[in-house]
Amino acid sequence: CRGLQEINVALGGTLRRLAYTEQQRKECFHGFPEGPPDVMYGDSHTVLLREGGTLAGILGGPTQIRVNSCHNQAIDTVAEGVHVEGVSPDGVVEAISVAEAKNFALAVQWHPEYKPERSIQSQQIYAAFGDACAERRASRSMSSTE
Repeated sequence: CRGLQEINVALGGTLRRLAYTEQQRKECFHGFPEGPPDVMYGDSHTVLLREGGTLAGILGGPTQIRVNSCHNQAIDTVAEGVHVEGVSPDGVVEAISVAEAKNFALAVQWHPEYKPERSIQSQQIYAAFGDACAERRASRSMSSTE
């Protein structure tokens, strides 16, 4: 989640602190649930994906996914050159990509690193990142032999 926030701020966007009424907590909670890690990092809400977006493409085209959520701040103003890839039902930006990035530049607000073996979407994100790393390495190797 911090990476998404830092990318947005580095490119000129802003953040806001999240505050909830008791009713909002029940509907779409983004904070830190009480309990063991499986509760804290369990799926807590849906993310609506941008149709035709980078993330939707990586995940095979779904319109929404379920994610965990453990954060107290979120994007307020989206930086210029950043595409919103997904939002929660209450409007919190949950995924972004950098429009003109030369390499892989996708970030999410949730925690795909928590037990990725249980989440096909986490595996798909990591596979896309691994593929991008391999492509970058191959392109650097090719340019150094020329």
